[in-house]
Amino acid sequence: GMCVDVAKLVAGRSDVAGLNLMVEPEPNVSGTNKKGHRLGAWEPKQYADEVSRVSDWRRISADIAVKVRAASADLPILISPPAFARTDFLSVMGKPPTSGVVWCVHDYEPRDYTHYPRDAAGIVVFGEQGASSFASRVDAVRQQGVPLFLGEFGASRWLRDIDAYYRARIAACEARGIGWAA
Repeated sequence: GMCVDVAKLVAGRSDVAGLNLMVEPEPNVSGTNKKGHRLGAWEPKQYADEVSRVSDWRRISADIAVKVRAASADLPILISPPAFARTDFLSVMGKPPTSGVVWCVHDYEPRDYTHYPRDAAGIVVFGEQGASSFASRVDAVRQQGVPLFLGEFGASRWLRDIDAYYRARIAACEARGIGWAA
């Protein structure tokens, strides 16, 4: 109901870029699996196989998006995948539930680089290659005709080669027509 109220409030406003249904949806932390236990499914296939109906962000976000679309015909609807909007979890989302959807992902990979502690500055050098690269992860989950937005990425400011990290992310987005925010 809250998202529908917001959609009605901002409908037709040219200064609103879109409505993000939830920032970093995370059913793994407090959601349940099909057996009623804590979900804890940190791989896309495991999530798809084990998530309960009541905790399934795919179902929840689709329901909200359809109601938002009925309240506002033109408002872009940003939907992030589960697991804190991880890029690889976009693969579980299926087709957009309505028109005007923008997939919104966050990317902090390789985690050993982006989350390295301050006192270890310079030990880990940023570098991604092959299938583990951001570009490869994005290409593997992109759905034709659905805009993608890298809504969040970053790394510790003390890291060596931090400029190369930002340049690589931005260049990958620009080459693919993906919007981004650092």
